[in-house]
Amino acid sequence: MMSKLIWSSIPMLVLCLRLVSGNQQHFVCKNLEDVFVESGSSEDEHRYGQKQGAPCKMGPPGAAGPIGSPGNDGPPGTVDYDRINEVIRTEVDNNLAGIKSTIAKLTRNLSVITSENDCMKQGRLIRTGTCFTVPYLSSSTDISNYERAVAECAKHGALLAEFHDRTQQNAIEDFVRRIMPYGSSYVEFYLGMKFNPSTSNVLYRSGIAEDRSQFQWCSSYPKSTTSQELLFLQVRRDSSSANNCVFNYLSPHPVHGVICENRI
Repeated sequence: MMSKLIWSSIPMLVLCLRLVSGNQQHFVCKNLEDVFVESGSSEDEHRYGQKQGAPCKMGPPGAAGPIGSPGNDGPPGTVDYDRINEVIRTEVDNNLAGIKSTIAKLTRNLSVITSENDCMKQGRLIRTGTCFTVPYLSSSTDISNYERAVAECAKHGALLAEFHDRTQQNAIEDFVRRIMPYGSSYVEFYLGMKFNPSTSNVLYRSGIAEDRSQFQWCSSYPKSTTSQELLFLQVRRDSSSANNCVFNYLSPHPVHGVICENRI
């Protein structure tokens, strides 16, 4: 057997060995790279003569690609018209309730303003939401008893006047002086509240009790006599007189006029 080493012109550097035995020839070829690659080394290490190091940092992202074509249309949605109508009705009802409340407040305010204007136009006195008026006043004692005074106020859709402290009492007295009959030095009126001799409190139509110290009483009053529950107001022309005061007495007790009130 005869062997001969030959070089192939194959671009990949192949080493071929020709074996000749008699009339037979055999070729055994091997890539040079496979021949010289050491065990345990990579192909790249052998090919380029260097080892692979640690990977580099990731580079910045590339530019965004073009927007893709739109997809197919989805199936049509379902509209819940009942739910929509329910929401609309709720919103309308809520807003309508607020509007009605506002209108009611405006109506009440307008009514109060109108009532106050009417009260002032008629020369009446306004205090704490109450319009006081003197529909009848004379220099003589024409109002003979309590019932007559109540009936006189009722003719005008009003009640006998009540006041709650000295400030209101003084304001009513000043109002009466401006319309006091000529030649009269004083006038007297029935009042709407009453006196409770057992507790010494002043009682109002509403049932509320007020301490008697809230008022200016006439000298030696109030009396603790059980029957003297009715209250009267005496107004002197002289505003500095101590006899501008409240007293409790019996009925009948003739007085000069009536003081009435209307709530505004």
